[in-house]
Amino acid sequence: MKKINKLSYKKNIQIILIICISVIFFQDSISQQISKSNDSLTIKVQTTGIGATEEDAISDAKIKALQRTYTTFISTKTELLNNKLENETAVLVSGTILKHEVLSSFINNENKLWEANISATLTKDALTYLSEKTNSEQSNTISIQGSYFATKIKQWDFNLEGERISIEHLIKKIELMDNFFDAQVSMKSEIPELKANGIMSYDLEVDFYANQNLKEIFEIVRQTLQEISVGKDEYQIMPSRRIYEIELCKDAMLFEQKFVSKRNNKVPDCQYETFYLRNPRSLEVLQSIEDIVSSTIERSKLVRQATDGSCKVLVSKKYGPNTSIGIKRIGSNLKSNLCDQTNISWENPDLWPNFVSALAPLGRPELSNLVMNTCNVAFNKRDERLFYEITPTCRAMQSICIMPQKNSMGKKEAIAYGLNIPFEGDLIARYRFTDRFFGTKELNKLIGYTVIDANKETCF
Repeated sequence: MKKINKLSYKKNIQIILIICISVIFFQDSISQQISKSNDSLTIKVQTTGIGATEEDAISDAKIKALQRTYTTFISTKTELLNNKLENETAVLVSGTILKHEVLSSFINNENKLWEANISATLTKDALTYLSEKTNSEQSNTISIQGSYFATKIKQWDFNLEGERISIEHLIKKIELMDNFFDAQVSMKSEIPELKANGIMSYDLEVDFYANQNLKEIFEIVRQTLQEISVGKDEYQIMPSRRIYEIELCKDAMLFEQKFVSKRNNKVPDCQYETFYLRNPRSLEVLQSIEDIVSSTIERSKLVRQATDGSCKVLVSKKYGPNTSIGIKRIGSNLKSNLCDQTNISWENPDLWPNFVSALAPLGRPELSNLVMNTCNVAFNKRDERLFYEITPTCRAMQSICIMPQKNSMGKKEAIAYGLNIPFEGDLIARYRFTDRFFGTKELNKLIGYTVIDANKETCF
């Protein structure tokens, strides 16, 4: 029989004990980390409130944030919460909403009430507090180990609804802003051109430059996207869900020739900030920003003012297809009806961004430099983002032409919807006019020219 070495046996026992204690300590440490992680879980909820003042509208939005959260994660029976809100609104709001950001606010012209869209942040502990304050029978729902959502699908759907609320409110605010440009009128010559039969004429141009409101649009779009964008943690939980990548150009690189001299005549690349949304409808709504801005230009009229108080609305010239008069921007020769270009050789320099002339849109009188919506499809060997314009014609025919057909979070090769908002001072559009005078008597009455909004001003 083999003898057992008592000293060796004791050593083995000690080693086993050390391993067991280490494993227990490690498990306890991991458990504490998980618990700590769960305690720090937060949820963002986007809601819109209404009130007599901006502060009242924000308070109303906070209350609705509690109601949305309560009905989604605690109980569909809202009577208990509503009873508490009648008597303890301030207590419930301060006890549950960790912080809030006002994404957009404005006065509704129809009812003269303030509207405010906010993103409120609540924590797991806050929901527990809310559940206890309302004595909900489903209070254990938010104590599930590893998550404070009842289900992962519920979390996604909750954020999906908040995304819709914020995007729609954003567009509503932009529609109320109304004026996005400063118009500058110039004459080709101060001496009228003499025509046949004693007719004289002036050739005029009206240039539309982006004003401060476009900068405000950029800021509220950026802030809203930052609050509602799909986060990496959320995406990892639901990687099978479709997401839609948005690249917001941060330097208005497409619109102005001012970057030519600064960058040695090289085609500049936008500096992008990337976001991910859940709902294709959000992209459809965002693309309408270009239409809203364009509509304010289309309803602008150039008016001749006379000494006798009369005025005359001038009719702009019509341009033939592909007419160009020197407005430059960054463009591409790429053409497509869908935001998907997976079978093209991107090493072909003819497809790379270049300085192009703004062209007159078919059937419209202005020479438009406004290209807010692009499909960003790839990178070339110079690491420039390759893109092509999503035209209003395409968007009118099919809303899916704006939808990226290949998306995944964090991958450089992902196709994205590009949103490009002009900066203050960038040239948006140009109109041309010819004003005719039938004799010197009519010419001598001329005071000057002004641009009016046909929806607000009239000329008889």
